[in-house]
Amino acid sequence: MDMVEPPVDEIFSMIMDMMGGFLAISVLGLAASLLLAFCVYYDAKARGNNNAVVWAILSGFFNFVALIYIIVQAVSKPKTVYCMRCGNIVPPGFYACPVCNTPVMSATAALAPEQIAQYKKIRLILFIVWIVVYVITMIVSMMIMMEFMSKIFAMASEYSSGFVM
Repeated sequence: MDMVEPPVDEIFSMIMDMMGGFLAISVLGLAASLLLAFCVYYDAKARGNNNAVVWAILSGFFNFVALIYIIVQAVSKPKTVYCMRCGNIVPPGFYACPVCNTPVMSATAALAPEQIAQYKKIRLILFIVWIVVYVITMIVSMMIMMEFMSKIFAMASEYSSGFVM
């Protein structure tokens, strides 16, 4: 039985051709991570979280942290705030006690309502763009892998047909 030499040069050439696609996937993945990190940052800022930068960094490096953050924030209810002067409950969105007009000392009280609205708007835009980039990354990844696998199978069938018995 004669053996045909494996097409090492052809395989190497194919892998080098695919490197551009793999680089594109890497860049899209990095862009998606940055978008998600900024989305979490602006959400934390809108909520008056003092650790917004930490959440953003963790979310950028570990996307599952962003997912956990988003889920926790989505299901969490606003904290009950009591007036320091009269003890009355201050409803969410109020920056002063409705009974005695004492300013509320909470994390979001330091932010103007317009600033909170701006943070929320930026967060929503970044989240939508992140979803789009992530979906594009998945589609491009699947297309590149399908092309790569079809070339491998074609090469394998050519190689296996080269055996002579």
